[in-house]
Amino acid sequence: MLKELKSETLPAAKDFNKESLSKDDKEKFDFIIKRISDLQEFRKQEQYGTKIEDIWQDADKDYVPHRLGTTGKRKLVQDEEKGWASTLVTLGSSDWQSDISAPNPFVKIQTAVGILIDRNPEGVFSAGAKKFSSTSELQSQLYKRSWEIAKSRQQLKLFAFNLAKYGWAIGRTYPLKITNNGIVEYDDTFRENLDPWNVWIDDMALPNNQFSIKDWCWRKIYAMDALQQEFGETEIGNMLKLVG
Repeated sequence: MLKELKSETLPAAKDFNKESLSKDDKEKFDFIIKRISDLQEFRKQEQYGTKIEDIWQDADKDYVPHRLGTTGKRKLVQDEEKGWASTLVTLGSSDWQSDISAPNPFVKIQTAVGILIDRNPEGVFSAGAKKFSSTSELQSQLYKRSWEIAKSRQQLKLFAFNLAKYGWAIGRTYPLKITNNGIVEYDDTFRENLDPWNVWIDDMALPNNQFSIKDWCWRKIYAMDALQQEFGETEIGNMLKLVG
């Protein structure tokens, strides 16, 4: 992504220089760069006769309407409307049906998950002692604010959709501040669902064990104007120097 940002209109890096780092910092810098590359390469490797990214690509393909790609192949199908027994048909033949595949299972799963999340009950905060009653109320209000102001419920839906589609999902919680022409539009905790394709986790991580994940990295795609607004031209120049 960053390599695509190269342009004569962007300034050269002014601040970052690897050679100016101390020996210890230089070793850490080299380790991080190599570690990110190792995490990305590991996910591309074949495990138990298949590649996880191939499975994800199949899910992405099935997610949108597409041609079956098997026109002419004969398969056993059942008439669900009339309840007739299965018969051999030729896919794509004019006397049967279209060879267009619709993502009906995904639509039904996402609809069901979305309804369940919308019906999710409010959090209940009970004080363990009377002196903590005011603190519990504060936590309750912060919880509600996250759902309402930060639209966390929508992020939770995206998280659940990824979990159903790819078999795993990942997100992060961080302080977010958005300003526009000096006016603060948002300044609060934000829960963000991340794209599984742009996240790489520790190769020794175990399912359902968050403590087994020792490190991870993620990539965020920016539009040029958003990148300039958030980081400034000098920082962009430093980013470009990092990727060569």
